[in-house]
Amino acid sequence: MSAASPSHQGDDPWIRGYLTLRAAVLSGDLETPEEITAYATELRRGLPTGGPAPPIAAFIAADIKVTFPVMADLLWTPS
Repeated sequence: MSAASPSHQGDDPWIRGYLTLRAAVLSGDLETPEEITAYATELRRGLPTGGPAPPIAAFIAADIKVTFPVMADLLWTPS
């Protein structure tokens, strides 16, 4: 399998960043909209410029819609 295969996408910094945010929200470590926004902003600062590859952006956006439908506007999404 090549390094670009879906099974290796967990190595992507955008996916790692999003999954870190997701875990913090699901565990209850981040509860308020302000906490979520601040944490997401900090995570985003450490990510590469230019945004994620389109399949990764689509994965993140889809997961937010399924996992956090009420909070979708609060959560960070790649541009």
